[in-house]
Amino acid sequence: NDENSPPLADTGGSFQSIRLFVRHDLPFVLLNLSRHLKSSIFGIKIMRKTAFIVGDASFARRVLDDPGSTKTRAYRWMERITGGPNFFSAADGPRYSHVRKSVLPAFAPAQIERMISLCQVRLNEWTDLVLEPLAKSGESFDAALHLKKFTTRFIVEAAFGYIMTNEEVDTVLESFDICCASYASVLALSLPRLLLGRLHPGVRRAEQAALTLQSFARRLLQSHRKNSNSLKTVIALIDADEDYDSDVERERDLLVFLFGGYETTANTLTFALLELAQHPIEQKRLYDDLVAQSKVCARLQSTVLQSVINETLRLHPAPAVASIRKVDKDFRAGSCIIPKGSSVCISSFLIHRNIDAYADPDLFKPDRWNVKEGKGGGKKIDETVEHFLPFGSGRRSCIGRALASAELNVILSEL
Repeated sequence: NDENSPPLADTGGSFQSIRLFVRHDLPFVLLNLSRHLKSSIFGIKIMRKTAFIVGDASFARRVLDDPGSTKTRAYRWMERITGGPNFFSAADGPRYSHVRKSVLPAFAPAQIERMISLCQVRLNEWTDLVLEPLAKSGESFDAALHLKKFTTRFIVEAAFGYIMTNEEVDTVLESFDICCASYASVLALSLPRLLLGRLHPGVRRAEQAALTLQSFARRLLQSHRKNSNSLKTVIALIDADEDYDSDVERERDLLVFLFGGYETTANTLTFALLELAQHPIEQKRLYDDLVAQSKVCARLQSTVLQSVINETLRLHPAPAVASIRKVDKDFRAGSCIIPKGSSVCISSFLIHRNIDAYADPDLFKPDRWNVKEGKGGGKKIDETVEHFLPFGSGRRSCIGRALASAELNVILSEL
């Protein structure tokens, strides 16, 4: 190991290193390696190259904000779901830029307000028809699954103007689960799949699931054109973008926005409910604060609510391994150098649990986000937001962060 390089983790060899990156518990594995090495930046050897893992917020921002840092081939797994290159997997350039520019108006304040009003209506309906009957039954139920169904149905209606049937919701969620298990997990590197390829039934099942999703995206676009309106929805803006080469490209990006829109929000809500269930004092504090507010707008501005959401996003960022970039120049990290051409894996999970940034980093402590008096009467956050990267940073930060934040506030305050 070069004395100017960050420390190297011992993973047991290159093949084990490759398998590590598709493990379901990857964030915890990386966290343990970081703490064992006592370094927020370290390397993992893969064949003759070294991938660098970053758990330092300041260094992460430097990489993400640098115009020379580009996406790597690690994002290509999404192309197997969409059937080809898409907004998510595209490198910086015209393909990415024209899509981001075209859909930005869909996330303007007026559009966020429209979508959140719709969310409140659909949430009330869902509470009456689904949640209350489940609660009254006295039986256990899968909260994560029901939240995914709700967020899927909501995002498709709000962003694509399409009302899904129960069967469509179930089919779409099942298809995404099958594809992710096959293309973005340790299954992708199982020996039978690698040897048999399309002869393996699991591979064929994933391919069929991908075709099902692509067919659904086609249905969304056709429905929009048949029932078009003046709303600046994501699908309307994508349809109007003349820089697309074909409708196939449009359909691929619809799947990207659907996947990014339903799962991350549902997972964050699930973790928030889990943390509150495990911390009854925090749950009561939030409940008392919300019921004391007579107006919905006041509840949505609750500092206690925002502290719970921030703490959930800190402990359970989605995705936990946020960004992988190839750097086009040497980057200095303290006394170490990450050389030009290296792959840099930025982990929000590591950043948010960095012991140098947060006291008791593994504990659920919403109070850490309380605003306190700073010097001269100014305001400051007890644990600074400079170490907080739930939506990434730079030109490829989450385009839907405003909608996601508003969704979390509305849904969690009602639940």
